[in-house]
Amino acid sequence: MRSTLVNRLVPAALCAVVLALPTAGLGVDYLPEPEQAAWAERLAEAHEAIDEANRRVEKARAAYTEARHERHPRGAALKEIETEFRDAQRDAAEAQREFDALLERARPAGVLPEVLRPYL
Repeated sequence: MRSTLVNRLVPAALCAVVLALPTAGLGVDYLPEPEQAAWAERLAEAHEAIDEANRRVEKARAAYTEARHERHPRGAALKEIETEFRDAQRDAAEAQREFDALLERARPAGVLPEVLRPYL
């Protein structure tokens, strides 16, 4: 029981410290409320893009798995399914990179930790 409690508390404490460190003593000014809301919306949209891309990957993976399992379709139709699967994976990776870059820009820009916390 004790190790489970430690396993839960230590990461939470480290996360709190990491959120506090970048602005502690550096004189970072936080953005005004309207700009905080704009950042929150941008982060939410970017996160939703990741979710949509991952759903597309799962749908393409299911189609690819079924096509390989059933051995139908073949030829050009199978190539189209394979291409969709690869494109979906590439788009999901790109959405994740864009979100990570946005998140990295948010903290130095003065976005409050409360806005960032759901995505960390």
